[in-house]
Amino acid sequence: MAAAVVSVPIPIDTYKIGFIGAGKIAESIAGGVVKSGVLTASRIRTAHLGPARRSAFESLGIKVFDSNVEGRSQNLRAMASIVYNSYNGAKQ
Repeated sequence: MAAAVVSVPIPIDTYKIGFIGAGKIAESIAGGVVKSGVLTASRIRTAHLGPARRSAFESLGIKVFDSNVEGRSQNLRAMASIVYNSYNGAKQ
């Protein structure tokens, strides 16, 4: 007989998430999470050196580090949002 699965809700007051890769997909996910009220922007982190990417996340109220290493001390769950679209024959 299969064991019962117990669903435990995400503790919104303590849950934090960090995006590895501050690209458009991470921005879209983070923006949806903030705008829907699933998590507040103060519970989301990412890292990027480029001013345009930093600005996109900061405009949502999200803290942006200079490197992913800084996020390690923040006790974050990690979410990777990396897309590799540079292969032979790809339309840019």
